[in-house]
Amino acid sequence: MSLYHDESGVAVIVGTLILILITITAASGLALIVSELQGDEMARKERIAAVEGENLRVVSIDHVQHIATRPRLGLINITIHNLDISPSRIIGIALNDGRVINFTAKDEAGIFITTGGANEIFNFTNRLSIPGGGARTAHINLTCPNNFTTGTKIANNETFVIEVMTSHINIFRRAFAPPVPLAEVRFETERIVAANGNVTLRDFLILDASRSFDPDHGDFITAYRWAVWNNTNELIYDYNLTGRMVRPMNLNLTTAQNIRIDLEIDDNTGMTSKLSQRSGNITILNRP
Repeated sequence: MSLYHDESGVAVIVGTLILILITITAASGLALIVSELQGDEMARKERIAAVEGENLRVVSIDHVQHIATRPRLGLINITIHNLDISPSRIIGIALNDGRVINFTAKDEAGIFITTGGANEIFNFTNRLSIPGGGARTAHINLTCPNNFTTGTKIANNETFVIEVMTSHINIFRRAFAPPVPLAEVRFETERIVAANGNVTLRDFLILDASRSFDPDHGDFITAYRWAVWNNTNELIYDYNLTGRMVRPMNLNLTTAQNIRIDLEIDDNTGMTSKLSQRSGNITILNRP
């Protein structure tokens, strides 16, 4: 037999090439699967890192009482700061048991965000985006049923909780409690020296609210207002005697009877509280 016509070696070579091709194809497929798995794992880790790294903080509130239902709130501004480097998208805001349906928003300069010449409406579908390291203020009209679920009333003299939910299904919560008014009344005596040298003693009151405090961490009391009644119902100061420690100069203890005293305080978030609504007025009965 002539070696020129012997094709057995060709068959071996072709078989070897096919085997190599199958091996390369299998290896490529395996590499592709491994690459896809690695990509999925990387995406999963990035997703977990994004969820765990998201950090929003409700830094402040500003509100306006509803004129007809004071101290119920009519408007509230909630400033939310993004402490992460990645943007966050807000899908929901809740106040106590009430859910905010629609709201507008302001940028860091306090200017309303607009679209088409009108204030943009944000909700679950059109989500407010807070850039990394930036802040946005949600402006909520609580009196409109299209903006806020009915049945829930928010007042600035009651504790309420704000919850902010993001597209990562993280919930950031902060409670705002009103300040706690505490008041003490002291009788003091002063010596009055007349022009002729005669000396008389006169009693007066000192109203002291220095023990009042704000239970919220970082918050503080900004205003103290006193009301004083003589003879139970004769109004002498209508919450216009201001200061942490004051002397009611218009109150004459020589003729005063059944003195009634109230204290109202505000904190830096606009929350307010009255002594009469917590522990009751201070009453000084007739002195012998």
